[in-house]
Amino acid sequence: MGKTVYDLLSAAAKFDGSLSANEDIRTELKKHGHDSGKTAGCTNTVMAMFYSIGAIDIIGGYENNNAPLMQSAKKAKLWHVGSKEILPGDIVIFGRNGKSNHTELAVGADLDISGNYKVDGVTGCSRRKRSSHSSNILGYIRPKYSAMPEMDNLQVAVVATDCILGVYGTKSTRAEQLSVFGKANAEKIQAEVERVYDDVEDTVFIMTVSAIAGFLGNDKYREKRLGNWSGKVQDKINEIYELRGRSVDEAAQLVLDDKFGKNAVRKLLLQFCGYDDGKVQKRVNELLEPAKGNESSSQDGSIVSLFRGVPRGSKSDDGLQGDCIILKSGKNALITDTMLTGALEKITSEIKGMENVCLFFTHEHGDHMSKNANKLVKAGLIKKCYVPSANTISSSSKYKNRYKSLVNDCKKYGVEVVELTQGSKFAVGSIKVEVLFQQTKNSKDKINMHSLCTLFTIGAVTCLNCGDHHCGEKESSFKAPGHVTVYISSHHQLFTGDTQGFVNAISPDWIIGSGWQSWPNATVGQDPKTKRAQKNYQRVGNLLPGDVCGRVELSISGGVITAKGEKNMTGKTVKYSIDGKTYQKTVHVCTKAAFVKVKSMIPAGAKFI
Repeated sequence: MGKTVYDLLSAAAKFDGSLSANEDIRTELKKHGHDSGKTAGCTNTVMAMFYSIGAIDIIGGYENNNAPLMQSAKKAKLWHVGSKEILPGDIVIFGRNGKSNHTELAVGADLDISGNYKVDGVTGCSRRKRSSHSSNILGYIRPKYSAMPEMDNLQVAVVATDCILGVYGTKSTRAEQLSVFGKANAEKIQAEVERVYDDVEDTVFIMTVSAIAGFLGNDKYREKRLGNWSGKVQDKINEIYELRGRSVDEAAQLVLDDKFGKNAVRKLLLQFCGYDDGKVQKRVNELLEPAKGNESSSQDGSIVSLFRGVPRGSKSDDGLQGDCIILKSGKNALITDTMLTGALEKITSEIKGMENVCLFFTHEHGDHMSKNANKLVKAGLIKKCYVPSANTISSSSKYKNRYKSLVNDCKKYGVEVVELTQGSKFAVGSIKVEVLFQQTKNSKDKINMHSLCTLFTIGAVTCLNCGDHHCGEKESSFKAPGHVTVYISSHHQLFTGDTQGFVNAISPDWIIGSGWQSWPNATVGQDPKTKRAQKNYQRVGNLLPGDVCGRVELSISGGVITAKGEKNMTGKTVKYSIDGKTYQKTVHVCTKAAFVKVKSMIPAGAKFI
């Protein structure tokens, strides 16, 4: 028949919880020449679901009561005796002494749906557990469904929502229940459940999608099914509905800001808000892929790194002032983190003349999300502010207050705040941004390890910035995304920042490493307590240690990078050998400090030639 279990469960959702379900069922039956009077009985309800997907003969024809239905199923060799191994999509027959008297459709691990229940006093459909009367199950019919093709993200969201609501049982029993969708789809569904499990915002979003798609019933029944989630889901529905009435350009920007999700979910939500999803998507594509004839200019821009303004003291941490990376293209600029001391004037100087300036933060530590951000917002220099999702921010009042202060200032001064999660995408002019990863659990160092790991793209140049995430360390579950053009060394080039294996896996052409000059026993990236030095940088490309220089710029023209720095930046080509093979790299050092620090910038075990 070409029909799948998902098709039938989708049809069941059409009637599930609707106050007009009885009328809807009878209307469906009448279309096929069957009228069962004023009330649609249990078998009528199940048959109406099969009619609604055009698959009534999948069980051997229509029957207006379940005794002949049983006989038809036995003849078709679709009958299973007893109550073991019932799966979603099975037609369950109840009765006594071998005589059938009731029919229901299995929609989950321990749930039935039928048409002769009262919902708020009105005859309709509802879900109930079959375990309370399992001794009365005579058996079940398992129709011959077609294999489920690859599910889109809307279908996955719907089933994942049901999983969270307990429809498919516990994690230990869920795999069997989800098997009706096929192994690959079952894995996708389980992965989606695990992705949103500890994230309230993501959970509410997929529940909202399910509600808008009509899979959670109507009115009070939806509230009953959602329980404590109901209020949050309704608020999210209202929030999405408020995005109606914008221009196509505005709608496209909302898509880029990840307000509508992706793929099939995006199409659903755009249509829910009254947009022509095709026109909006066309405009999104135009924004992401600049028109021909302007390709060279779309590849032009720069990546500017502003480093700490004071040296790190030999006996204190006073010099740890953080970093700030600014991406520029045309009149657009994206400020990534805002440093601490001495940075504000440097930042404002960089964005002078820019028309569209946005803020982005990897995490909430003070040397990244500093008061410089609030000052930029108050000065009217910022259009949008992109921040990690609020539910990933540390529970410490210190960090919560810092985050809330920035969000409140943005609201006060009319700056839109966009919360980001793993998979979020947006664009600032021709600067494309994608959040590749955020580790939200199993992290001892919660703030650093929760940093957004983000890929920025200007034309053909890609730049990976992971904030203070410890890339490649055992604690990290971030997988290297493959080759990138530029890598912002994680955690200020500290010994905890990156492993050699991770850096080799991304094989960057350039590394911006914000080391400093005056660590005790001065070497870039050495732990002053254990003397453990970071010697992991790969054998190709350029390393730009920041030290006390203040500024380094990678100028991008036609996809080609040229390093520019303050007048005291020098470049030196060094040769070294590993296992008898000779390599060389150009290291740009941005201070007049002794060049001996380069020794910590070649792979461990290498020897200078």
